[in-house]
Amino acid sequence: MKCHLCHAAGGTLTILEHSAFRWVKKEELETVDWLGADRIAVEWVKQLPILL
Repeated sequence: MKCHLCHAAGGTLTILEHSAFRWVKKEELETVDWLGADRIAVEWVKQLPILL
């Protein structure tokens, strides 16, 4: 899994890959059934400060 920290300033985002793609808020990370290898990235994301 690749993680990108980004901010959408406006417009419409179009996903071109991965049919199961969805946006997940930081508070919702534990609601996803992550693969074992992806848990490392999820733990890293959970440590990031919330940016407004």
